[in-house]
Amino acid sequence: MVCSPSIAKSHPKEDVEGLLERYPSIWVTNDRRKHDWDLWCEAHNISSPSKHGTLKFNASVQAIHAAIRSLGLLVTHRLFIKDEVENQFLIEIGSPVVNPHQEYHFACLPERLKLESTLALRRWLKKEFQVASD
Repeated sequence: MVCSPSIAKSHPKEDVEGLLERYPSIWVTNDRRKHDWDLWCEAHNISSPSKHGTLKFNASVQAIHAAIRSLGLLVTHRLFIKDEVENQFLIEIGSPVVNPHQEYHFACLPERLKLESTLALRRWLKKEFQVASD
């Protein structure tokens, strides 16, 4: 979960339930993000916020901009917010959670699997995904 620095400063970050009571949740309603809040809340042993009276967006980028502008709290994929967190536009709250409903696959022609360029790309992808999940 992420929020703007101003929200993070206004309330203790470890009091997640208090944050959720005080600030609206921001939901991304597309199929790839539909489980984000429920999975995150379940992993943190808290109730999912109601969708009633919250901000809802179809695209993650819209929700990220809403969170940056202090409009609420957002649960999203860490890769989507990596730069915003590094540049302190967003602050992470709680620990990250793996979404079991999503996975990525690397596909290429069999004859290209052993090419150095393909191997280099695979190493880089693994490294990037590892950094994002740390």
